[in-house]
Amino acid sequence: TTRPVEPVMSSLTQGIGDLRIAVADGYFGSNLFPEAKEAVARIAKALGVKLEITKSEFDALIPGLQSGRADLAASNLNATAEREKAVDIVAYMTSWSSFLVPAADVGKYKEVTDFCGKKIALLTGAPQQQYVETDLVNACKEAGLAAPVPLATSDAAALTVAIKSGQADGMLQSTTTAHANAAANPSVFGVPDSIKVLPGYVGFLFPKKSALTEPFRDALQGMLKDGSYEKL
Repeated sequence: TTRPVEPVMSSLTQGIGDLRIAVADGYFGSNLFPEAKEAVARIAKALGVKLEITKSEFDALIPGLQSGRADLAASNLNATAEREKAVDIVAYMTSWSSFLVPAADVGKYKEVTDFCGKKIALLTGAPQQQYVETDLVNACKEAGLAAPVPLATSDAAALTVAIKSGQADGMLQSTTTAHANAAANPSVFGVPDSIKVLPGYVGFLFPKKSALTEPFRDALQGMLKDGSYEKL
């Protein structure tokens, strides 16, 4: 049963200071997409607290939750079985992953095996890294093609720089973020729209057994039910 946003956290309002949200520094689109930001803002308003957004290395987001440095993480984070072992996840939208490539090269890529033998920039610890290092490697092997060359880094800002400099042929990231990157720099980046992998969900991450997890889930479900989320 869903409940309205306003009263859903009434039992939690006592003793809560700022709502600390950790986002990945330098990762385009990671500082909360509009609908996610508005959803969090509305829930924080119901709590009567201020939002405090702090930046972190991508692979430090989950450790930050576990250590108590943040109350939740929101950086276009995929909900995966591996992450669910470490944190609680409240999904808020469906997600795919796409390749971001130089704008001039978009036409070269029609199917995922076109990336066999290519240097692919990846964010350390993201599900895209596992996909390239396992699924894509196996697909290339079955096709009799050279394996892709993963270039993983925890420095999110370095990913697009690697493409610009020619160090990487492309990068794999969420479809939403890839299109945001391409829209911001259309003469530099493009997205081969015929290739999408890793269907799943994006969610807010919370420490295990956080008192905020279920109220957040209820609040989001309430927003979906009353139509307010679709209007964000």
